[in-house]
Amino acid sequence: MRLLMFAFLLWAHPLLAADPVAALRYPEDFFAVHGKAEPDLRVELQGDAEGVVQQARVLASTRPELDAEVVQALRGWRFRPDREQGKPVAWTRELGFVFGPLGLADAPARFRDGTQLWYPEGKGWNGTDADVLIEAAVMADGEIRSLRILEASDPDLARVAAQEIMRGRRCEPAMRDGRAVASLQRLSLLFTTMPVVVKQVKPTYPIELRKSGNQGDVQVAFTITAEGDVRDVRIVESAHPTLERAVVEAVGQWRYQPMTRRGQAVAGKVTLMMPFSLRNHPGSLLQQTAVEPYAVGGSRKLPEDLPEEFRYDKPPQVRVAQAVVYPFDLLTEGVTGSAMVNLVIRPDGKVHEAHVLKATRPEFGLAARAAMEAWEFEPARKDGKPTWALISRETRFDRSGREALGESAQRLLRILKKGQPVIPGLADLDALPAAIYQPVPRRPAGSRGADATGRVMVEFFIDRDGRAQLPKVLEAPDESMAWAAATAVSRWQFAPPLRGGKPVDVRATVPVDFHPPEAKEP
Repeated sequence: MRLLMFAFLLWAHPLLAADPVAALRYPEDFFAVHGKAEPDLRVELQGDAEGVVQQARVLASTRPELDAEVVQALRGWRFRPDREQGKPVAWTRELGFVFGPLGLADAPARFRDGTQLWYPEGKGWNGTDADVLIEAAVMADGEIRSLRILEASDPDLARVAAQEIMRGRRCEPAMRDGRAVASLQRLSLLFTTMPVVVKQVKPTYPIELRKSGNQGDVQVAFTITAEGDVRDVRIVESAHPTLERAVVEAVGQWRYQPMTRRGQAVAGKVTLMMPFSLRNHPGSLLQQTAVEPYAVGGSRKLPEDLPEEFRYDKPPQVRVAQAVVYPFDLLTEGVTGSAMVNLVIRPDGKVHEAHVLKATRPEFGLAARAAMEAWEFEPARKDGKPTWALISRETRFDRSGREALGESAQRLLRILKKGQPVIPGLADLDALPAAIYQPVPRRPAGSRGADATGRVMVEFFIDRDGRAQLPKVLEAPDESMAWAAATAVSRWQFAPPLRGGKPVDVRATVPVDFHPPEAKEP
Protein backbone atom coordinates (compact mmCIF):
# COMPACT_ATOMS: atom_id res chain seq x y z
CA MET A 1 0.00 0.00 0.00
CA ARG A 2 1.43 3.34 -1.02
CA LEU A 3 2.66 5.49 1.87
CA LEU A 4 1.55 9.12 1.66
CA MET A 5 2.51 11.85 4.11
CA PHE A 6 0.25 14.90 4.22
CA ALA A 7 -0.61 17.37 6.97
CA PHE A 8 -3.59 19.74 6.93
CA LEU A 9 -4.71 22.71 9.02
CA LEU A 10 -8.45 23.45 8.84
CA TRP A 11 -8.46 27.20 9.23
CA ALA A 12 -5.25 27.90 7.32
CA HIS A 13 -6.28 25.84 4.27
CA PRO A 14 -2.92 24.08 3.73
CA LEU A 15 -2.53 21.69 0.84
CA LEU A 16 0.61 19.73 1.62
CA ALA A 17 3.25 19.60 4.32
CA ALA A 18 6.52 17.85 3.74
CA ASP A 19 7.93 15.61 6.44
CA PRO A 20 9.50 17.82 9.11
CA VAL A 21 13.28 17.67 8.97
CA ALA A 22 13.50 19.05 12.51
CA ALA A 23 13.35 16.88 15.60
CA LEU A 24 10.01 18.49 16.57
CA ARG A 25 7.17 16.61 14.90
CA TYR A 26 3.73 17.87 13.88
CA PRO A 27 1.20 17.11 15.36
CA GLU A 28 2.78 14.75 17.91
CA ASP A 29 4.78 17.51 19.60
CA PHE A 30 3.00 20.72 18.58
CA PHE A 31 -0.24 21.47 16.85
CA ALA A 32 -2.11 24.52 15.64
CA VAL A 33 -5.08 25.97 17.54
CA HIS A 34 -7.56 28.80 17.21
CA GLY A 35 -9.94 30.41 19.66
CA LYS A 36 -7.30 30.57 22.40
CA ALA A 37 -6.30 34.11 23.40
CA GLU A 38 -2.67 33.27 24.18
CA PRO A 39 -1.34 30.16 22.44
CA ASP A 40 2.06 28.82 23.42
CA LEU A 41 3.49 30.02 20.15
CA ARG A 42 2.38 32.55 17.53
CA VAL A 43 4.05 32.48 14.12
CA GLU A 44 3.75 34.66 11.02
CA LEU A 45 4.09 32.76 7.75
CA GLN A 46 4.71 34.28 4.34
CA GLY A 47 4.27 32.30 1.17
CA ASP A 48 4.39 32.64 -2.59
CA ALA A 49 1.71 32.25 -5.23
CA GLU A 50 2.39 28.50 -5.31
CA GLY A 51 1.46 28.27 -1.63
CA VAL A 52 5.00 27.40 -0.48
CA VAL A 53 6.15 28.91 2.83
CA GLN A 54 9.06 31.28 2.15
CA GLN A 55 9.49 32.80 5.60
CA ALA A 56 8.41 31.91 9.14
CA ARG A 57 8.78 34.42 11.97
CA VAL A 58 8.05 33.79 15.67
CA LEU A 59 5.87 36.57 17.11
CA ALA A 60 5.51 35.25 20.66
CA SER A 61 6.59 32.09 22.46
CA THR A 62 6.42 30.51 25.90
CA ARG A 63 9.14 28.00 24.93
CA PRO A 64 11.81 30.04 23.09
CA GLU A 65 14.24 27.14 23.22
CA LEU A 66 11.96 25.34 20.73
CA ASP A 67 11.39 28.25 18.36
CA ALA A 68 14.09 27.23 15.88
CA GLU A 69 12.75 23.68 15.62
CA VAL A 70 9.20 24.91 15.00
CA VAL A 71 10.35 27.31 12.28
CA GLN A 72 12.39 24.56 10.65
CA ALA A 73 9.41 22.18 10.79
CA LEU A 74 7.12 24.76 9.18
CA ARG A 75 9.43 25.44 6.23
CA GLY A 76 8.45 23.43 3.23
CA TRP A 77 4.75 23.41 4.06
CA ARG A 78 2.39 24.26 1.22
CA PHE A 79 -0.83 26.21 1.75
CA ARG A 80 -3.72 27.17 -0.46
CA PRO A 81 -2.66 30.69 -1.57
CA ASP A 82 -4.80 33.81 -1.54
CA ARG A 83 -6.43 34.83 -4.81
CA GLU A 84 -6.96 38.22 -6.41
CA GLN A 85 -9.14 38.53 -9.50
CA GLY A 86 -9.11 34.75 -9.74
CA LYS A 87 -5.31 34.44 -9.74
CA PRO A 88 -3.13 33.07 -6.88
CA VAL A 89 -0.96 35.66 -5.14
CA ALA A 90 1.59 35.81 -2.35
CA TRP A 91 0.12 35.69 1.15
CA THR A 92 0.80 36.30 4.83
CA ARG A 93 -0.94 34.42 7.67
CA GLU A 94 -0.62 34.25 11.43
CA LEU A 95 -1.06 30.91 13.20
CA GLY A 96 -1.16 29.95 16.84
CA PHE A 97 0.33 26.69 18.15
CA VAL A 98 0.22 24.71 21.37
CA PHE A 99 3.03 22.39 22.43
CA GLY A 100 2.13 18.72 22.96
CA PRO A 101 2.20 15.95 23.24
CA LEU A 102 -1.48 15.11 22.98
CA GLY A 103 -2.62 13.00 25.89
CA LEU A 104 -3.44 9.31 26.05
CA ALA A 105 -7.07 8.26 26.28
CA ASP A 106 -9.13 5.42 27.76
CA ALA A 107 -11.53 5.38 24.77
CA PRO A 108 -10.30 6.49 21.34
CA ALA A 109 -11.91 9.13 19.13
CA ARG A 110 -14.10 7.89 16.29
CA PHE A 111 -16.04 9.37 13.43
CA ARG A 112 -19.64 10.15 14.23
CA ASP A 113 -22.33 7.84 12.97
CA GLY A 114 -23.42 8.77 9.47
CA THR A 115 -20.00 10.02 8.32
CA GLN A 116 -19.65 8.94 4.69
CA LEU A 117 -16.98 9.43 2.08
CA TRP A 118 -17.91 8.84 -1.55
CA TYR A 119 -15.70 7.20 -4.14
CA PRO A 120 -14.81 9.55 -7.01
CA GLU A 121 -16.22 8.57 -10.38
CA GLY A 122 -14.46 5.52 -11.77
CA LYS A 123 -13.03 4.45 -8.41
CA GLY A 124 -14.02 1.54 -6.19
CA TRP A 125 -12.96 -0.90 -3.52
CA ASN A 126 -9.88 -2.98 -4.38
CA GLY A 127 -10.04 -5.50 -1.52
CA THR A 128 -7.92 -3.60 1.04
CA ASP A 129 -8.74 -3.46 4.76
CA ALA A 130 -9.08 0.34 4.59
CA ASP A 131 -9.18 2.73 1.66
CA VAL A 132 -7.29 5.38 3.64
CA LEU A 133 -5.50 5.32 7.00
CA ILE A 134 -5.08 8.72 8.67
CA GLU A 135 -3.50 10.10 11.81
CA ALA A 136 -5.49 13.04 13.17
CA ALA A 137 -5.24 15.51 16.01
CA VAL A 138 -8.78 15.45 17.43
CA MET A 139 -9.72 18.17 19.90
CA ALA A 140 -11.91 17.67 22.99
CA ASP A 141 -14.89 19.14 21.09
CA GLY A 142 -14.46 16.59 18.29
CA GLU A 143 -12.96 19.01 15.78
CA ILE A 144 -10.14 17.65 13.63
CA ARG A 145 -7.41 20.27 13.73
CA SER A 146 -4.88 18.47 11.59
CA LEU A 147 -4.44 15.18 9.83
CA ARG A 148 -1.73 13.16 8.19
CA ILE A 149 -2.53 10.51 5.64
CA LEU A 150 -0.40 7.48 6.41
CA GLU A 151 -1.64 5.02 3.81
CA ALA A 152 -4.00 5.12 0.85
CA SER A 153 -4.97 2.55 -1.74
CA ASP A 154 -5.20 5.33 -4.33
CA PRO A 155 -3.81 8.91 -4.38
CA ASP A 156 -7.21 10.27 -5.47
CA LEU A 157 -8.83 8.77 -2.36
CA ALA A 158 -6.17 10.41 -0.20
CA ARG A 159 -6.98 13.80 -1.70
CA VAL A 160 -10.75 13.36 -1.31
CA ALA A 161 -10.39 12.15 2.28
CA ALA A 162 -8.26 15.15 3.26
CA GLN A 163 -10.54 17.68 1.59
CA GLU A 164 -13.76 16.23 2.96
CA ILE A 165 -12.56 15.69 6.52
CA MET A 166 -10.98 19.12 6.85
CA ARG A 167 -14.14 20.69 5.43
CA GLY A 168 -15.78 20.32 8.82
CA ARG A 169 -16.21 16.63 9.63
CA ARG A 170 -16.26 15.97 13.35
CA CYS A 171 -15.47 13.04 15.59
CA GLU A 172 -16.72 11.75 18.87
CA PRO A 173 -13.74 12.82 20.99
CA ALA A 174 -11.50 10.51 22.95
CA MET A 175 -12.37 10.02 26.62
CA ARG A 176 -10.15 9.83 29.69
CA ASP A 177 -11.57 9.34 33.19
CA GLY A 178 -15.03 10.11 31.82
CA ARG A 179 -14.01 13.43 30.24
CA ALA A 180 -13.45 14.39 26.62
CA VAL A 181 -9.77 15.05 25.84
CA ALA A 182 -7.68 16.05 22.85
CA SER A 183 -5.86 13.10 21.32
CA LEU A 184 -3.80 11.89 18.42
CA GLN A 185 -5.70 9.07 16.71
CA ARG A 186 -5.25 6.65 13.83
CA LEU A 187 -8.52 6.23 11.96
CA SER A 188 -9.36 3.85 9.13
CA LEU A 189 -11.59 5.23 6.39
CA LEU A 190 -13.78 3.17 4.09
CA PHE A 191 -15.38 4.85 1.09
CA THR A 192 -18.87 4.17 -0.23
CA THR A 193 -20.02 3.94 -3.83
CA MET A 194 -22.61 6.49 -4.90
CA PRO A 195 -26.18 5.15 -5.15
CA VAL A 196 -27.50 4.82 -8.70
CA VAL A 197 -31.04 5.98 -9.48
CA VAL A 198 -33.40 3.28 -10.74
CA LYS A 199 -36.64 5.27 -10.46
CA GLN A 200 -36.95 8.99 -9.72
CA VAL A 201 -40.21 10.92 -9.83
CA LYS A 202 -39.85 14.69 -10.17
CA PRO A 203 -41.72 16.67 -7.48
CA THR A 204 -44.74 18.51 -8.81
CA TYR A 205 -44.62 22.28 -8.35
CA PRO A 206 -48.11 22.84 -6.86
CA ILE A 207 -50.11 24.99 -9.25
CA GLU A 208 -51.66 27.05 -6.44
CA LEU A 209 -48.15 28.09 -5.34
CA ARG A 210 -47.07 28.96 -8.88
CA LYS A 211 -50.15 31.13 -9.34
CA SER A 212 -49.50 33.00 -6.09
CA GLY A 213 -45.78 33.38 -6.83
CA ASN A 214 -44.59 31.18 -3.95
CA GLN A 215 -41.12 29.79 -4.50
CA GLY A 216 -38.13 28.55 -2.53
CA ASP A 217 -35.98 25.53 -1.80
CA VAL A 218 -36.65 22.26 -0.02
CA GLN A 219 -33.76 20.31 1.50
CA VAL A 220 -34.61 16.69 2.15
CA ALA A 221 -32.63 13.92 3.85
CA PHE A 222 -33.40 10.23 3.68
CA THR A 223 -31.91 6.77 4.08
CA ILE A 224 -31.38 4.43 1.16
CA THR A 225 -31.67 0.88 2.44
CA ALA A 226 -29.41 -2.00 1.39
CA GLU A 227 -32.28 -3.04 -0.88
CA GLY A 228 -32.41 0.38 -2.56
CA ASP A 229 -35.64 1.60 -0.95
CA VAL A 230 -36.11 5.10 0.51
CA ARG A 231 -36.81 5.26 4.25
CA ASP A 232 -36.69 7.76 7.12
CA VAL A 233 -37.50 10.82 5.02
CA ARG A 234 -36.77 14.07 6.88
CA ILE A 235 -37.29 17.66 5.77
CA VAL A 236 -34.24 19.74 6.73
CA GLU A 237 -35.38 23.00 5.17
CA SER A 238 -38.57 24.03 3.43
CA ALA A 239 -39.79 27.35 2.10
CA HIS A 240 -43.45 26.31 2.27
CA PRO A 241 -45.44 23.42 3.84
CA THR A 242 -47.05 22.57 0.50
CA LEU A 243 -43.62 22.25 -1.12
CA GLU A 244 -42.65 19.91 1.73
CA ARG A 245 -45.57 17.65 0.86
CA ALA A 246 -44.72 17.64 -2.83
CA VAL A 247 -41.12 16.63 -2.14
CA VAL A 248 -42.02 13.89 0.35
CA GLU A 249 -44.61 12.47 -2.04
CA ALA A 250 -42.04 12.28 -4.85
CA VAL A 251 -39.09 11.00 -2.80
CA GLY A 252 -41.23 8.24 -1.29
CA GLN A 253 -41.50 6.72 -4.80
CA TRP A 254 -37.77 6.78 -5.58
CA ARG A 255 -35.73 3.59 -5.91
CA TYR A 256 -31.97 3.09 -6.12
CA GLN A 257 -29.33 0.58 -6.91
CA PRO A 258 -27.90 0.53 -3.38
CA MET A 259 -24.54 1.91 -2.38
CA THR A 260 -21.76 -0.52 -1.49
CA ARG A 261 -18.87 -0.62 0.97
CA ARG A 262 -16.13 -3.25 0.72
CA GLY A 263 -18.16 -4.80 -2.06
CA GLN A 264 -21.29 -5.28 0.09
CA ALA A 265 -24.62 -3.45 -0.24
CA VAL A 266 -25.13 -1.09 2.71
CA ALA A 267 -27.65 1.48 3.87
CA GLY A 268 -26.64 5.11 3.74
CA LYS A 269 -27.95 8.64 4.14
CA VAL A 270 -28.42 11.18 1.38
CA THR A 271 -29.24 14.90 1.52
CA LEU A 272 -30.54 16.80 -1.52
CA MET A 273 -31.65 20.37 -2.22
CA MET A 274 -34.63 20.80 -4.54
CA PRO A 275 -35.33 24.30 -5.90
CA PHE A 276 -38.83 25.51 -6.78
CA SER A 277 -38.55 28.68 -8.81
CA LEU A 278 -40.85 30.54 -11.17
CA ARG A 279 -37.87 30.57 -13.55
CA ASN A 280 -38.44 26.82 -13.98
CA HIS A 281 -41.51 27.66 -16.09
CA PRO A 282 -40.34 30.05 -18.83
CA GLY A 283 -43.29 29.19 -21.05
CA SER A 284 -45.88 30.29 -18.52
CA LEU A 285 -48.10 33.22 -19.47
CA LEU A 286 -48.35 34.16 -15.79
CA GLN A 287 -45.98 36.95 -14.81
CA GLN A 288 -46.06 36.72 -11.04
CA THR A 289 -43.71 38.43 -8.62
CA ALA A 290 -41.79 35.80 -6.69
CA VAL A 291 -42.57 35.76 -2.96
CA GLU A 292 -41.38 33.85 0.09
CA PRO A 293 -44.35 34.17 2.45
CA TYR A 294 -42.66 32.76 5.55
CA ALA A 295 -39.56 34.96 5.37
CA VAL A 296 -39.03 37.36 8.28
CA GLY A 297 -38.60 40.89 6.97
CA GLY A 298 -35.38 42.67 7.85
CA SER A 299 -36.38 46.21 6.92
CA ARG A 300 -38.91 46.89 9.64
CA LYS A 301 -37.78 49.07 12.52
CA LEU A 302 -37.35 47.37 15.86
CA PRO A 303 -39.52 48.80 18.69
CA GLU A 304 -37.70 51.34 20.86
CA ASP A 305 -38.71 49.53 24.05
CA LEU A 306 -37.40 46.16 22.84
CA PRO A 307 -34.83 44.79 25.36
CA GLU A 308 -31.24 44.91 24.16
CA GLU A 309 -30.85 41.11 24.20
CA PHE A 310 -33.55 40.83 21.50
CA ARG A 311 -32.07 43.39 19.13
CA TYR A 312 -30.41 42.08 15.99
CA ASP A 313 -28.80 43.24 12.76
CA LYS A 314 -30.08 40.33 10.69
CA PRO A 315 -33.50 38.81 11.47
CA PRO A 316 -34.09 35.08 11.98
CA GLN A 317 -35.21 33.17 8.91
CA VAL A 318 -37.58 30.23 8.85
CA ARG A 319 -35.92 26.98 7.79
CA VAL A 320 -39.04 24.81 8.12
CA ALA A 321 -42.48 26.40 8.33
CA GLN A 322 -45.26 24.23 9.70
CA ALA A 323 -48.77 24.79 8.38
CA VAL A 324 -51.42 25.67 10.95
CA VAL A 325 -54.18 23.16 11.64
CA TYR A 326 -57.60 24.73 11.11
CA PRO A 327 -59.65 23.62 14.18
CA PHE A 328 -61.92 20.93 12.75
CA ASP A 329 -65.16 21.94 14.47
CA LEU A 330 -64.74 25.62 13.54
CA LEU A 331 -63.81 24.64 10.00
CA THR A 332 -66.94 22.55 9.48
CA GLU A 333 -69.07 25.33 11.00
CA GLY A 334 -67.54 27.92 8.66
CA VAL A 335 -66.11 30.05 11.50
CA THR A 336 -63.28 32.36 10.42
CA GLY A 337 -60.87 34.43 12.48
CA SER A 338 -57.23 35.15 13.28
CA ALA A 339 -54.54 34.81 15.92
CA MET A 340 -51.36 36.75 16.73
CA VAL A 341 -48.44 34.83 18.30
CA ASN A 342 -45.16 36.05 19.82
CA LEU A 343 -42.12 33.80 19.43
CA VAL A 344 -38.90 33.92 21.43
CA ILE A 345 -36.15 32.35 19.31
CA ARG A 346 -32.90 31.21 20.89
CA PRO A 347 -29.39 31.71 19.44
CA ASP A 348 -29.44 28.07 18.28
CA GLY A 349 -32.54 28.75 16.17
CA LYS A 350 -34.95 26.79 18.37
CA VAL A 351 -38.18 28.24 19.74
CA HIS A 352 -37.74 29.00 23.42
CA GLU A 353 -41.35 29.92 24.10
CA ALA A 354 -44.47 31.13 22.34
CA HIS A 355 -47.34 33.28 23.58
CA VAL A 356 -50.73 34.06 22.08
CA LEU A 357 -51.11 37.85 22.04
CA LYS A 358 -54.66 37.85 20.75
CA ALA A 359 -57.09 35.50 19.02
CA THR A 360 -60.67 35.81 17.85
CA ARG A 361 -61.30 32.29 19.21
CA PRO A 362 -59.17 30.42 21.80
CA GLU A 363 -58.84 27.45 19.43
CA PHE A 364 -57.29 29.67 16.76
CA GLY A 365 -54.69 30.89 19.23
CA LEU A 366 -53.79 27.37 20.38
CA ALA A 367 -53.54 26.07 16.82
CA ALA A 368 -51.36 28.97 15.66
CA ARG A 369 -49.07 28.68 18.69
CA ALA A 370 -48.60 24.92 18.24
CA ALA A 371 -47.67 25.33 14.58
CA MET A 372 -45.15 28.10 15.23
CA GLU A 373 -43.56 26.19 18.12
CA ALA A 374 -42.73 23.53 15.53
CA TRP A 375 -40.98 26.01 13.21
CA GLU A 376 -37.22 25.79 12.77
CA PHE A 377 -35.08 28.89 12.25
CA GLU A 378 -31.73 30.15 11.15
CA PRO A 379 -31.03 32.32 14.20
CA ALA A 380 -30.92 36.10 14.20
CA ARG A 381 -27.46 37.66 14.16
CA LYS A 382 -25.94 40.67 15.83
CA ASP A 383 -22.39 41.76 15.01
CA GLY A 384 -22.09 38.52 13.05
CA LYS A 385 -22.95 36.26 16.00
CA PRO A 386 -26.17 34.28 16.69
CA THR A 387 -28.45 36.04 19.13
CA TRP A 388 -31.93 35.94 20.68
CA ALA A 389 -34.88 37.30 18.75
CA LEU A 390 -38.50 38.17 19.39
CA ILE A 391 -40.93 38.10 16.46
CA SER A 392 -44.70 38.28 16.05
CA ARG A 393 -46.76 36.59 13.35
CA GLU A 394 -50.45 36.77 12.49
CA THR A 395 -52.34 33.75 11.15
CA ARG A 396 -55.71 34.09 9.45
CA PHE A 397 -58.24 31.26 9.39
CA ASP A 398 -60.52 31.87 6.41
CA ARG A 399 -59.93 29.02 3.90
CA SER A 400 -57.93 31.37 1.70
CA GLY A 401 -54.50 32.92 1.56
CA ARG A 402 -51.47 31.31 3.17
CA GLU A 403 -53.42 28.83 5.30
CA ALA A 404 -55.81 27.82 2.51
CA LEU A 405 -56.99 24.23 2.49
CA GLY A 406 -55.78 22.09 -0.37
CA GLU A 407 -58.14 20.64 -2.94
CA SER A 408 -58.06 17.21 -1.30
CA ALA A 409 -59.05 18.57 2.11
CA GLN A 410 -61.90 20.56 0.58
CA ARG A 411 -63.08 17.45 -1.30
CA LEU A 412 -63.13 15.45 1.95
CA LEU A 413 -65.11 18.21 3.66
CA ARG A 414 -67.72 18.02 0.90
CA ILE A 415 -67.98 14.24 1.34
CA LEU A 416 -68.36 14.59 5.11
CA LYS A 417 -71.05 17.23 4.67
CA LYS A 418 -73.07 15.05 2.29
CA GLY A 419 -72.40 11.81 4.18
CA GLN A 420 -71.86 9.94 0.91
CA PRO A 421 -69.89 8.01 -0.04
CA VAL A 422 -69.03 6.51 3.33
CA ILE A 423 -65.31 6.84 4.06
CA PRO A 424 -63.90 3.41 5.04
CA GLY A 425 -61.70 2.69 8.05
CA LEU A 426 -58.25 1.08 8.18
CA ALA A 427 -59.77 -2.37 8.73
CA ASP A 428 -61.49 -2.13 5.33
CA LEU A 429 -58.23 -1.76 3.39
CA ASP A 430 -56.28 -4.45 1.57
CA ALA A 431 -53.36 -3.68 3.93
CA LEU A 432 -52.29 -0.90 6.25
CA PRO A 433 -50.67 1.89 4.20
CA ALA A 434 -46.93 2.12 4.72
CA ALA A 435 -45.76 5.29 6.46
CA ILE A 436 -43.40 7.43 4.34
CA TYR A 437 -43.08 10.50 6.55
CA GLN A 438 -44.08 10.73 10.21
CA PRO A 439 -42.38 13.62 12.03
CA VAL A 440 -42.84 13.33 15.77
CA PRO A 441 -44.70 16.13 17.57
CA ARG A 442 -42.58 18.94 18.93
CA ARG A 443 -42.94 19.08 22.70
CA PRO A 444 -44.65 22.38 23.55
CA ALA A 445 -42.08 25.05 24.37
CA GLY A 446 -42.54 27.01 27.58
CA SER A 447 -46.16 25.98 27.98
CA ARG A 448 -48.12 23.83 30.40
CA GLY A 449 -47.45 20.83 28.21
CA ALA A 450 -43.67 21.24 28.32
CA ASP A 451 -43.16 18.64 31.06
CA ALA A 452 -46.42 16.75 30.73
CA THR A 453 -46.73 13.12 29.70
CA GLY A 454 -49.64 11.18 28.35
CA ARG A 455 -51.43 10.00 25.25
CA VAL A 456 -53.32 12.06 22.69
CA MET A 457 -55.85 10.33 20.43
CA VAL A 458 -56.04 11.92 17.00
CA GLU A 459 -58.54 11.16 14.27
CA PHE A 460 -57.62 12.13 10.71
CA PHE A 461 -58.08 11.12 7.10
CA ILE A 462 -55.53 9.63 4.74
CA ASP A 463 -56.53 10.76 1.28
CA ARG A 464 -56.15 8.60 -1.81
CA ASP A 465 -52.71 10.13 -2.44
CA GLY A 466 -51.52 9.12 1.04
CA ARG A 467 -51.58 12.59 2.65
CA ALA A 468 -52.91 13.15 6.17
CA GLN A 469 -55.84 15.57 6.17
CA LEU A 470 -58.15 17.28 8.68
CA PRO A 471 -56.72 16.06 12.02
CA LYS A 472 -59.04 16.27 15.02
CA VAL A 473 -58.11 15.55 18.65
CA LEU A 474 -60.52 13.13 20.33
CA GLU A 475 -58.94 13.14 23.79
CA ALA A 476 -55.84 14.57 25.44
CA PRO A 477 -54.54 15.19 28.96
CA ASP A 478 -53.34 18.69 28.06
CA GLU A 479 -54.48 21.19 25.41
CA SER A 480 -50.91 22.12 24.47
CA MET A 481 -50.08 18.47 23.79
CA ALA A 482 -53.35 18.09 21.90
CA TRP A 483 -52.47 20.81 19.39
CA ALA A 484 -48.82 19.71 19.17
CA ALA A 485 -50.00 16.20 18.24
CA ALA A 486 -52.54 17.44 15.67
CA THR A 487 -49.91 19.72 14.12
CA ALA A 488 -47.44 16.84 13.71
CA VAL A 489 -50.07 14.46 12.30
CA SER A 490 -51.06 17.04 9.67
CA ARG A 491 -47.59 16.55 8.09
CA TRP A 492 -47.75 12.76 7.88
CA GLN A 493 -47.68 10.99 4.53
CA PHE A 494 -48.26 7.36 3.56
CA ALA A 495 -48.31 5.11 0.55
CA PRO A 496 -51.76 5.48 -1.06
CA PRO A 497 -54.32 3.36 0.85
CA LEU A 498 -55.80 0.60 -1.32
CA ARG A 499 -59.16 -1.14 -1.26
CA GLY A 500 -59.72 -3.76 -3.89
CA GLY A 501 -56.44 -2.64 -5.43
CA LYS A 502 -57.67 0.94 -5.98
CA PRO A 503 -56.60 4.10 -4.08
CA VAL A 504 -59.26 5.33 -1.62
CA ASP A 505 -59.69 7.86 1.17
CA VAL A 506 -59.64 6.31 4.63
CA ARG A 507 -60.45 7.40 8.19
CA ALA A 508 -57.81 6.63 10.85
CA THR A 509 -57.39 7.06 14.59
CA VAL A 510 -53.92 6.91 16.15
CA PRO A 511 -52.45 7.40 19.63
CA VAL A 512 -49.64 9.95 19.95
CA ASP A 513 -47.61 9.47 23.11
CA PHE A 514 -45.62 12.12 24.97
CA HIS A 515 -42.86 10.69 27.12
CA PRO A 516 -40.93 12.47 29.90
CA PRO A 517 -38.18 14.70 28.49
CA GLU A 518 -34.71 13.21 28.88
CA ALA A 519 -33.27 16.51 30.00
CA LYS A 520 -34.44 20.09 30.16
CA GLU A 521 -33.10 22.31 27.40
CA PRO A 522 -31.08 25.27 28.60
